[in-house]
Amino acid sequence: MNRLGLRRCLVALTALLVNAVPVFAVGVNTGFLASNPQIFPVGDLVDINAIQDNTDFDWNSLPDIIFFQITATSQEQQADSLVILHVDFSFGSTELIRWWSREFPLKKWIEAPEGSHGYFTNRQLGRLQETDWLHEDSDLTYYADTGDFLSVLDGSRVSAGIATIRIELYKYDVDTDSRGALIATMSQTVQVYNPSAPSLQQPEDGAEISSYPIFFTWNWAGGPLTTSDITLTIIEGSPGDDGETVMDTRNPSKVRFSGNPQFTNNHTYTGIAGGEQAFENGKTYFWQVTIKANSAVPGQSSTFDSNIYSFTFNSGSQAPGASPGVGGGQNPVLAQLQSILPPELVAQLAEELEGYTLTSITVDGVGGYQLQDLTQFINPQATSIMSVTIE
Repeated sequence: MNRLGLRRCLVALTALLVNAVPVFAVGVNTGFLASNPQIFPVGDLVDINAIQDNTDFDWNSLPDIIFFQITATSQEQQADSLVILHVDFSFGSTELIRWWSREFPLKKWIEAPEGSHGYFTNRQLGRLQETDWLHEDSDLTYYADTGDFLSVLDGSRVSAGIATIRIELYKYDVDTDSRGALIATMSQTVQVYNPSAPSLQQPEDGAEISSYPIFFTWNWAGGPLTTSDITLTIIEGSPGDDGETVMDTRNPSKVRFSGNPQFTNNHTYTGIAGGEQAFENGKTYFWQVTIKANSAVPGQSSTFDSNIYSFTFNSGSQAPGASPGVGGGQNPVLAQLQSILPPELVAQLAEELEGYTLTSITVDGVGGYQLQDLTQFINPQATSIMSVTIE
């Protein structure tokens, strides 16, 4: 390169450096305020009077369940930057709110005292529209009416499916007085459930149990849980008692266990583990499982009570915590497999598993499975050999 060409390159580079503008880094975020929201009860979400009056929805129709956030790193550009905000909220394919703003100064959003560094809930967004700088674009905005909302219900809750919240931020094109390039976008989905009450499995109603450990199992058709969401209650009663009455009165002196189970769908009862009390010979006991599922509204939840089963304990001389001599209630693994495996194999497994309790389920080296998951790995028509390892 000759000297003249080098001088021209340096001049061009200097011009670029002089005319460079600060980097305009903008981000958006959105989501649901509640941790692990699983259910959307109508009474929590919408005022029943609004439904009766056939009122259209807006951000203030809902309690605070959603948040929106816009962040920007360049203070120099915030003062002069005009943007347009778009937010969608839907259940499945039913759009409940499609909201567009008119252009507004990004600096106003970031510094608005109503929020916190550009973070606002849906109700705060509704109140922001009362300011002199944020206005809804009524030509593009859509709010569902009561009929649309009722279409996504199943009884008193929103139907099972996917709830989606999406946010988009655009530049405002001054020359065309219209939406410009997309700056940032984000969406979040949650699985919504419409669960029924848990269903007790083992011990069966009216069972006579002769030994420890006793395996309590149940099914749940809702979303993912932790053991802290579940309460197992066992109360002493009398033959012929009404189970609901026993549970409702809940005489503290008769409660033998009321606490979180060991697993989300089973508990191995020895009569000596934490919180457990030994059963008395010849006594009748009633048991129930209660599950708490988080609502979309932060701090609120719904509880689901299972049916109530009873059993009689006749142990002879066996002490709490001792291994059973002959069957102390059915091992939960066997309870899950007996419907898909031949009786002779179940009998063989019963012998192998006698005296052991279930602590975890691992399939092909992967742990964390629940009892219900076993059936999907075992096809009775395709299974000819099965090995059981006891550790």
